[in-house]
Amino acid sequence: MAMSKHWVFRKMRSLEEEWSFSVKAGCLSDNQARALLQRLACEHLSVEEIINSSVRKNCKRYRRLLEVNGMTGSSLTFSLGENPWYTAQVEES
Repeated sequence: MAMSKHWVFRKMRSLEEEWSFSVKAGCLSDNQARALLQRLACEHLSVEEIINSSVRKNCKRYRRLLEVNGMTGSSLTFSLGENPWYTAQVEES
């Protein structure tokens, strides 16, 4: 059976997974996966936090709450947040 790649999105609280879902890798570009991760992270932010995370970095009110960190290695992984925190990783299944 042929392996297929999927983006797997997870919401973590401490080391416990709260939820996860997958999307075929061909359905999302890297940039779309980043944007989806940011949208998912908005579920626990206030309106003010979302706005402050969306303004330019050189603005006094800027907050890093929606900044996505990327890692490459055996698979591409994006993450953001502290607790809860969110990840998007390309996995084979």
